[in-house]
Amino acid sequence: MNVPQTINTSLLETHLLNLTKEKLIEYLICLEDALLKYSESPSIIPPRIVETTKKNKNTLFFMPVVDDTFSGIKILHNNSAKNSGFNGSILLIDPNQGSVKYILEAGVITGFRTALASCIGLYREYITSLTEKKDTFVISVFGTGSQAFWHILLSCKLLQDLCDKIIIQVFYRNSKLNCEEKIKEILNSSGTGNAKIQFVHHKLEDSFKIHCSDVIFGCLPSTEPNILYKYLESENDSMLYISLIGSYKHFMKECDDHLINYVLVESAGKIIVDSKEHTLLEAGELINVRKDQLVEIGQLKTCDKKEILGNPKKRKIILCKIVGLAIMDVAVSKKIVTDI
Repeated sequence: MNVPQTINTSLLETHLLNLTKEKLIEYLICLEDALLKYSESPSIIPPRIVETTKKNKNTLFFMPVVDDTFSGIKILHNNSAKNSGFNGSILLIDPNQGSVKYILEAGVITGFRTALASCIGLYREYITSLTEKKDTFVISVFGTGSQAFWHILLSCKLLQDLCDKIIIQVFYRNSKLNCEEKIKEILNSSGTGNAKIQFVHHKLEDSFKIHCSDVIFGCLPSTEPNILYKYLESENDSMLYISLIGSYKHFMKECDDHLINYVLVESAGKIIVDSKEHTLLEAGELINVRKDQLVEIGQLKTCDKKEILGNPKKRKIILCKIVGLAIMDVAVSKKIVTDI
């Protein structure tokens, strides 16, 4: 049996950081196709296994994907007593032999694939509706960790040739974003556009400043919502794209119920999700939402834009909620090993 090939983490990170806009869209479509496979056959993601070792209290998560195209497993480790955070691996498996072909470190891929999933809705429902170049895009991001970094980088790559300036508002709880120069350097060298990049930092209590946003990314686990509809209410019909990925338990909320109500009831639109089943179980924002009020990312390509937006009388708000699926890790990993 062949020995699995371990992909160097530094190599894969460098590869993902330096994607051109064209190559990034390739990855976006690859992930979209994988999520379509999931939407058509949810059973390709069997129930995950979560167990804790008796002696050292290490919690291990096993998240398999069983499919002829995408087969593999994501394994994560956490020890809350040691405050170790989450780390782990993604194994790509040959479905015809059961052998492990590639091993990749999970951390970088998790951040990248989550931001990529957020950007599918941004690309399909927002960017494709633009009819002319804008002077300025305002992107508001809640959080300063890895997820915030990847959301800023990927969205800027998609928008940088569509405007003259991008203002990035970062809302932080304890510490400011510390990778501004890295992001600017990558964008300047990636050939994705010439828009000027400007960062502005705000404490969480100043979240009312999201009112001017074109795009909002929620990347901060929250039990109390920071994104309130009253901050976003507008009499004009400007478009706003929001993607929430920070909260992942039924008691956590990144946005308030009024925003959910505006999208689903007042506008008669739908919320974009990676999985109807998983978001209804894990996303506190959607605790009272019905399945028929959701559209899965895998279905966006064939979905009428009017179905998502509904008939808003004021601001056009597109709302997306992502909890994460192992097929996202496996699909992106497979694309990476093919490319590098």
